Amino acid sequence: MDIRETIHGFIRKEVGVPDGDIRDDTPLLGGLVDSLELMKLISFIEEEFDLTFSDDDITTEHFRTLGNIEALVRDRLGQSGTS
Repeated sequence: MDIRETIHGFIRKEVGVPDGDIRDDTPLLGGLVDSLELMKLISFIEEEFDLTFSDDDITTEHFRTLGNIEALVRDRLGQSGTS
């Protein structure tokens, strides 16, 4: 399962952002993704990857960009590098 593409696909679908408008370093918070969409994203990730985030995981640093989110998910899954 490609973590980045799975999360990217959800953001495109849920937020309605065209495919080319989201890169690994595109700022998501405070622009593309609002607080409700962020909560939906967190729920989606937890369900899709069978994870449970702690309160310490849910920070602006972890959810600032697609790259940050992918790194957090990989860390919680015990993975490194690309899929």
